[in-house]
Amino acid sequence: MAGTTTYRSGQPVLVYTPSGGVGGLGSQWYNIGQGRTSRPRFVTPRVAYNNNVSGHSALEGATNFRPYFDPAAFRLVQGFEIGDVGSTIPNMRGPGFSQWDFSLLKDFRLWSESSRLQLRFEAQNLFNHMNAGNPNGAVTQRTFGMITGQTGNPRLVMVATKIYF
Repeated sequence: MAGTTTYRSGQPVLVYTPSGGVGGLGSQWYNIGQGRTSRPRFVTPRVAYNNNVSGHSALEGATNFRPYFDPAAFRLVQGFEIGDVGSTIPNMRGPGFSQWDFSLLKDFRLWSESSRLQLRFEAQNLFNHMNAGNPNGAVTQRTFGMITGQTGNPRLVMVATKIYF
């Protein structure tokens, strides 16, 4: 028997205003070095952006759905205003990742001492655990604050026979 367990913390959450978009949002900053995407602003007075929900609850279409972070805590920049949201949301990461891989091997002796038959059972993501992806951070999109996909693969099982001679 052999196994591997992987645990990782979530990736940083990014919130941004895509270039182009509605009325060319973000494009007005090309001349002053702000970059292709502009940063949005926190609303005033400040609204708590962290909803403290799991990645599974923030998955689009989930029962008791609730956005991963509060979209109402951010707004688009106006005119030549400069956004105050950092490149990542402070003190907030996306959902973590966990996966269990498992192997079971059995050797059977064949006609000579050096030859053998090996039966193998291998499973990646043994428990078929769905790992939610990062939330959408594009302020102008319908899915802003929602998780729309997953990270990693569903369970993959392999059964094999190997002959050593």
